[in-house]
Amino acid sequence: MGEIFQWGYNVVLFGIFIVICAFFARAMRKRTFRNAWTPLLPIVDGSYTMRQQDSTLRGTYRGRPVQATIRIYGKKNPDTLDSFTIEMTTEPTADSWMLAYGAKGLLEKQRWWIDAEDSVTRRLEGSGAVQRMQTWSGKPAITYDGPRGRIEYFEETRVPPPQQFIAQLELLADFVDAEVKRGDTR
Repeated sequence: MGEIFQWGYNVVLFGIFIVICAFFARAMRKRTFRNAWTPLLPIVDGSYTMRQQDSTLRGTYRGRPVQATIRIYGKKNPDTLDSFTIEMTTEPTADSWMLAYGAKGLLEKQRWWIDAEDSVTRRLEGSGAVQRMQTWSGKPAITYDGPRGRIEYFEETRVPPPQQFIAQLELLADFVDAEVKRGDTR
C-alpha cells in the first residue's frame, strides 16, 4: 500500500512540476511578444493579441489597415522568433506579383527577382523598390494579391526595430498607392 501511495505522490509532484514549467514558458512568451510589440505600437496606433505560437499587431498606417504577425515554431528559446509578416489591405486591383530574394531555379545564383507579367515587371523594376531594399539586412518576399486587395511582407527574422518597421510599412504603402493610382481597379 505504501508503494502505491508513494507512486501517486510522485505522479502528483511531477504534474505540479509540468504545470509550473508551462506557466513559466507562457510567461516568457508573453514577455517576448510584449517586448517585441511595445516600440511598434505607436507607429500603427495599434494593439496586439497573443496565442501560443504567435502574436498579431493590428493598426493602421497611412490610412490603411495593417496586421503584423510574429511566429515561433517549436523553438526551446522563446526569444528566437521565426518569422515576421506584415499585411496591408487595399482596394482590389487587377495585377498580382511577387518580389523576392533567392535562387529562382536550382542552379541559379541568389538575386532579387520579380514574378509577374512583363509589363508589371518593368514597372516594378523602374519603381526603385529593389534598390531601396538592397541595403536591408534581411531578404524578404513581398507578395501583392491585387484581386484580394492585399500586400504581404514576409521574412524569416526577428521583429524589426521601429525605424526598419517604418521603412517596411512605407515600402508596402508606396506599392499599394502606385497600384491604386494606376486606376486598374476591379
